[in-house]
Amino acid sequence: MNAFFSLYDYRQWHWLWTPFFPPQTGLFLVRYPGDLLQITLPRYQDLMKLRLQSLMQDWMAGTSASPQETHQLLCQTLAALDPRQEPPKLQADLQIWQTDWADGLIEMNETFFQQLSRHMERNFPFRLHPPIPSEQAQLRSLYQQMMLPQWLNELTKGR
Repeated sequence: MNAFFSLYDYRQWHWLWTPFFPPQTGLFLVRYPGDLLQITLPRYQDLMKLRLQSLMQDWMAGTSASPQETHQLLCQTLAALDPRQEPPKLQADLQIWQTDWADGLIEMNETFFQQLSRHMERNFPFRLHPPIPSEQAQLRSLYQQMMLPQWLNELTKGR
């Protein structure tokens, strides 16, 4: 688990952030706490892992997909990204399983950050400014529309 935040914390935050604006994809969007003044690369990585865990939970709850079906979807994505990388094992403790997948796709696989670096014009850390309501509305729309399969598809598209 990450040292900064919990999944419960993540789900409570209202502000959204992306490394570039206007966003062209919801792939890089994360929630963040209102008292965060800057986002460093390790902090962004932690937030993105929490987002992926949240997407997994929402997908299973919203579609009644079983952990096995969700695991298969994640395994197919990982095989497309790097067939040599071993997928995490499906476990009875779904929280550990989700954390393992978030680590596997964000931290242990280079694809996400390779795509991010192709889109970015600046480097971390980013100073956070007070959210602008119109920008937040646009980001919120992108964020809410993106479900796990779309997020995984966006991730593999740039590969």
